[in-house]
Amino acid sequence: SNFPADFSTKTYTNMRRYDKLIREGKNNQPPIKGFTLSGETNTDSTQFVLSQPYAVLLFIEKFADARKGWKKKFDEIVAVAKAKNIPCFIITAEPGIAAAEIKGTNFESVQIFKCDYKAIQTAARVAPTVYLIKEGTVQCKYGGVQISKLKKIVGEIPLQKTTPPPAPVEIAVPDSLSN
Repeated sequence: SNFPADFSTKTYTNMRRYDKLIREGKNNQPPIKGFTLSGETNTDSTQFVLSQPYAVLLFIEKFADARKGWKKKFDEIVAVAKAKNIPCFIITAEPGIAAAEIKGTNFESVQIFKCDYKAIQTAARVAPTVYLIKEGTVQCKYGGVQISKLKKIVGEIPLQKTTPPPAPVEIAVPDSLSN
């Protein structure tokens, strides 16, 4: 709006450009702060989950707010993921309630991680929300009634290799310590 009337690239040329930071912006931080996953022992398991070749994450902040029918849909996703050797995790602010909610289901052995409710609210606007991640990068996300769409996507992933648990290590105890 402030260019001269005779402005044209034939008449004018760009000589130089100056970049100067006046003040740092307020919205340049990652959107999910404090995203830490911990299990029953309160050990930080975030890197373990995010380093999986593929993983399915079910976010439910409060189980009282979860839509009806999520268990049946998640059960189908877990079955397909299990057949592909893809781990599934439940992430919630209510781990005790989560354990009670999934007791007696086909997926009661799914690992439950607790997470700060604000991080869950940022990641999942509705309860439940499912993510498919690949080495920590979100591949897709579905919330509420659409979570069953993930079943087809997980079904198209090639069978994942399982890593055997490490072999037990024998430690030689010197005779002087064995008494």
